[in-house]
Amino acid sequence: MSAKRAPGRPGRGALRAAGLFAAAVAVALQLTGALAAPEQETIGVRTRMQRPRPPRDVVVVAIDEASFQALRHSWPLPRSRHARAIDRLRAAGARDIVYDVQFTEPTRPAEDLALFRAIGRAHGAVLATTEIDHGRTAVLGGDDNLARVGAVAAASALPVGSGGVIDRVPFAVDGLPSIAVAAARRAGRTVRRGAFGGGGAWIRYAGPPGTVPTVRFSDLLAGHVDPALLRGRIAVVGATVPSLQDVHAT
Repeated sequence: MSAKRAPGRPGRGALRAAGLFAAAVAVALQLTGALAAPEQETIGVRTRMQRPRPPRDVVVVAIDEASFQALRHSWPLPRSRHARAIDRLRAAGARDIVYDVQFTEPTRPAEDLALFRAIGRAHGAVLATTEIDHGRTAVLGGDDNLARVGAVAAASALPVGSGGVIDRVPFAVDGLPSIAVAAARRAGRTVRRGAFGGGGAWIRYAGPPGTVPTVRFSDLLAGHVDPALLRGRIAVVGATVPSLQDVHAT
C-alpha cells in the first residue's frame, strides 16, 4: 500500500477496532471458510437477535466532535495530545493501548518525541497503519523505533463485504497482522492463521452502537474519566467523527 496519508490521520475506526479485538479475544473465529449463500444472509438477522454482550476487557476512547470543541483544535491533533492521552491511560492502569491513528509522517520533532516517549513509558502499544511494505511499516520512523519502546504496528484495513458491509477480519494484510490479531496477542491470547480461512474470520459483534464502554478523549485528557473504567482494560483510541470518514457499516 503506497497511498500517503496526512500526519496523524485516523485509522479505520476505533469502535470497529474494539469490536474486532473483542471478537478475537472471544474466539470469534469459529465461523471460517465459505458459507452457503442462504447462511450468509441469515448472519445479520441472527446477530441482531442476540442479546448485547458488553465486553469486560475493552474500552473505547472516542475522539469525537465534542472533544474537538473542548480542545479547541481541529484534525490532526498535535502528537503531544496523544502522548498525554497515553500517559493518562497508563496512570489509570489500562492493560494495553491500541491506537487507531496512523503516525507515519513526521511532524515537529518535539511533538514526535513526546509521543514516542509516552509509548515507551506505557511499555508499548498497538499502532494502526494502512501503509505496509511486505510486513514493514514507517510508523514513528519504522519498526526498529517501535521495537525500542515495545510497540508494534498493525494493519487497520478491513475487507468490505457485500452491500458495503464489513463482516470479516483478516489475519494479516501484506504480511502485517491486523489490529485484532496484534491486540489479542498482546493480551496473551493465541491466535492462529489457520482459524481465519481464505476470506478472513467472521466477526461476532458484541452488540449495537453503545455496547462497548466508551469515554471521551477530551475528558480523558482533562482527568474527568473514572480510572475504574480504564483499569485492566484494553483501551482503543480513535476517531469517531463522521466527517473524518472513519465510521463504517458493520
